[in-house]
This record gives sequence, structure tokens and C-alpha cells, in this order.
Amino acid sequence: MLGAIIGDVIGSRFELNNTHEIDFELFSEDCSFTDDTVLTVAISKALVYETEFAIKIKEYALKY
Repeated sequence: MLGAIIGDVIGSRFELNNTHEIDFELFSEDCSFTDDTVLTVAISKALVYETEFAIKIKEYALKY
């Protein structure tokens, strides 16, 4: 899960501006978490606390 979140943050600045470059700074001021991170955390919380996925997804989506 940590790897997915780190990848989301690093790739966030390329979300609407794709690149094929491989030589770029991993973290910059343009990086931020996205809805992918929010929903990943929501799913993990649903699994840990044995809650319905839809409940946690709605809770986290509305919060962030």
C-alpha cells in the first residue's frame, strides 16, 4: 500500500500531462496525493474494520 501511495504522489504531476521521460525529480512541489490514494486508504480501512466498501469509499470521497 505504501508503494501505491508513493507512486500516486510521484506520478500526480503527470496525471494530465503524460511524459515518457525517465530522468525527472521524484518529488517536487507539484506533487500531491490524488483520489487514487484516498480510495486506496478507504478500501484498506474497510478491509481492516470489516466495513462495507461502499460505506468507506463514500466517507473518504466526501471528506477529501
